[in-house]
Order: sequence, then C-alpha cells, then structure tokens
Amino acid sequence: MDQTPNIDEQELIEAGRRLLTNGQRPSYVYTYIRDRVADPEQRKRILDQVLGQGVRSESGDGDKEHERNLRKARHLWEDYIDAVKGIQKSINVCIVLMLAMAVSTFLFGADNSMYVIATIVGIAYFWVARKVVEWEEKRNALVVAGFFLALVVVEVLVLGLPENLIPQLGVQMTRRHGLATLANAISSYVYIGVKAAAIFPVLAVFRRRSLLDALPERYRRSVGA
Repeated sequence: MDQTPNIDEQELIEAGRRLLTNGQRPSYVYTYIRDRVADPEQRKRILDQVLGQGVRSESGDGDKEHERNLRKARHLWEDYIDAVKGIQKSINVCIVLMLAMAVSTFLFGADNSMYVIATIVGIAYFWVARKVVEWEEKRNALVVAGFFLALVVVEVLVLGLPENLIPQLGVQMTRRHGLATLANAISSYVYIGVKAAAIFPVLAVFRRRSLLDALPERYRRSVGA
C-alpha cells in the first residue's frame, strides 16, 4: 500500500513551514497543527516534518534517546496547554458555588446574597486571568492562585461564613432527615473549602510548566516553549 502522505497532510506540513518562515513562533505552529489533526500518529508525522527536523539537525544525532526526548517535549507541551485550558474548571467551580448561593438566597430565604456577589467576582477573576496572564512564566500561576486564596480569606474575615443552604432544615428534623440535615449543617464549610480548592487547576499549570522548563533548551525550542 502506498504510504505517501495524503494531500491534506502535505498541505499542513507546507502550511506549518510557511508559518515558521513568516516569523510565527513554533508554539503557534504547534497549536495550529494540533487543533487540525485529531489522529496522534498523523499529528506526530506532521510535527516531525515541521518542527522536529530543525532540532534534530542541530543536535547532530538521530538516536532513540533523542527521539524519546522529542516525544517527551511534545507530551509535556500538550500537558501544559491542557492545564492552561483546564483553568476553565476553576471558573466552573465558582459558577456552581454561585448558583448554590443564589438558590439558597432566593429560594430558601438564606442571607447569602453577598456570597453570590463574591463568587461572581471569583468567576470574573479566573476568566480575566486565563485571558491575560503570561502562563509561560510559571511564577505567575502561583501569584494567581495566591491572590485568589487571599480573596477567599478576606471574604471569610469580612463576611464570615455563609448561612446554611436551607435555613429551615434545622436540628429538630435530624431524626427524620439525618443525612440531609448533616449535609446542610456543614454546607458553609463545604462552600469555603470548595472555593479554596478552585486554585488546584492553576497550581496544575505551575507543575506542568515546571516539568516543561526542566527540559534542555533545544527540546523546549522544538515545541516553541
């Protein structure tokens, strides 16, 4: 069977090389190809043709260890890009908390309206951070996570803990609705704990960028990192 790359694959190779020639960063070219090729093997072939050759010629070797390092660099780069996209999870966590506080306030009459506002601030914070922060500098992830954690601490110090999600579900109902009452009783602490845990996706960016930065420069350059 003919193993010649199909026309789409060849077009992507040529497009990637044109982008490099026109001054685009390898990271842009990498993402351009990654977003257009779903099959990992085909993507690897294209990236080898577009990005891998320059690093291979600079290194002067084509041994298996070198190939493994190139693959490792690509995998770590993909992990890093996925981690940056994963900051959406922090936004989603805040959205869920905001909805919970809104239901508690407007449906069950709890005095949690300020926590709705505070959580909307958190949503906006992560949304803006994802768009404007230079995540290539790994310390920025720690700054983003630390500042959000400080916001949570200030929220607790200024507003205190929120009321239970369902104020009417009191201790007197424990015998009939024990589990629900227990969950309701600790809901204020769950709110604070889950909100603080929203920094974990940001910390994942720091960790994965650290792994990427630990690679030798020539391999980082192969993916534009």
